[in-house]
Amino acid sequence: MNDHDMIERCKKGDCEALGELYDEYREHLLILAIALLGRMDEAEDVLHDMFVNFVGRLRAFRLTGSLKGYLSICVANQARNHRKRAAYRVAVDLDEAKEMVSGKASPAQVAISNEYVQLLGKAMSRLPLEQREAVALHLHCDMSFKEIARHIKSPVSTVKSRYRYGTTKLRSILNKEVAS
Repeated sequence: MNDHDMIERCKKGDCEALGELYDEYREHLLILAIALLGRMDEAEDVLHDMFVNFVGRLRAFRLTGSLKGYLSICVANQARNHRKRAAYRVAVDLDEAKEMVSGKASPAQVAISNEYVQLLGKAMSRLPLEQREAVALHLHCDMSFKEIARHIKSPVSTVKSRYRYGTTKLRSILNKEVAS
């Protein structure tokens, strides 16, 4: 079923369609939230809050592009708001990230995925938020620099430089982690 049909079913109150929509994009959006926040528990909170907000605005929602892209921007915005609120609370140690578990993969695949997610999450958490957003939205969400710029209201050149600096720093961090 395509995204437009699923949205229309959701608007008509079809809870099954809403569940399908959630199941379809959950993993992708959760990985994005983990990349932006560095913690599994916070990422899950952001994802759930974003879906609650999305459902609340669903009746007036009109899909004009990619639903995956739209939901990714919603998660990025929710993560940004979460970080702003968290700045007023006690600082949290990002090294305490929980493991991500998937019931669809073998135990070995889960272990490798968990290690990868933790390593990448730790490295991403060391990037400034602006660079982290540019890298995550471009690489993970397949968004063009122009789309990212439009959604975060920054010039394309700024997004490109944030991405370039972010990937350079990320490469450096990951190379040091793998070498040690």
